[in-house]
Amino acid sequence: HRGKVARFMSIASASVAVLLLGAYFTYLNMPALSTRVAAAQAGIGAGYPGYTPSGYSLNGPVAYQQGSVTMKFAANAGPQNYTLSQAHSDWDSSALLEDYVSPQAGSNYITTTTGGLTIYSYDSTSVWVNNGILYTIHGNSTLSDEQIQRIAASL
Repeated sequence: HRGKVARFMSIASASVAVLLLGAYFTYLNMPALSTRVAAAQAGIGAGYPGYTPSGYSLNGPVAYQQGSVTMKFAANAGPQNYTLSQAHSDWDSSALLEDYVSPQAGSNYITTTTGGLTIYSYDSTSVWVNNGILYTIHGNSTLSDEQIQRIAASL
């Protein structure tokens, strides 16, 4: 009888450990999972960035509407924040510059490239296109060009 109780306790504690481990991994992957759900609802191939600048984290739910997905990131300490938007687009980098950047920024923009992506930055906005998605980062954060390039390359 004692052996049965010990075996039951062993199986029960192993089951609880597996359940807790599964819950932990689900918690860690929640932003990526909610992004996939939002992307499916929006009908675009949006993704969660593999890189988030140190001191920032996802703030609130991943929002979507038809053709676009939006994520808000906030500084863990302080009022700084930025929004990453992803929307369907037929533009290439040249069309993005001509039809979007130039009308808004004139000639007051900076161009950087990383991993074959051309990123245009002006005021507190950075934009680029990749595989039919227009990416926009906008906010009051003081993200460096390197951080923006790392975000872009991680998507």
